[in-house]
Amino acid sequence: MYANGDYTYPCAIRDWSESGARIAIRGAPIIPKKFYLLNLTARTVHEATVVWNDGRQLGLNFSASYPIDGNVAPELAFLKQFAH
Repeated sequence: MYANGDYTYPCAIRDWSESGARIAIRGAPIIPKKFYLLNLTARTVHEATVVWNDGRQLGLNFSASYPIDGNVAPELAFLKQFAH
């Protein structure tokens, strides 16, 4: 998601590590270079940068990760609405 949650796209996480992930997205949405990836299973949010995009999958690098439950920085509080 990006733009303070104005745009969200469901995706499937294919591979995962502490430093990044490979995700698959349906359709062909225009994805910005930087966005927030919300992992509902792990209850975490990641500041992600796209390092590659083949049109169906994206490779991401994480610059920071935060638990979505509990205290989050005020500028990230809007993310809690998506973590149900």
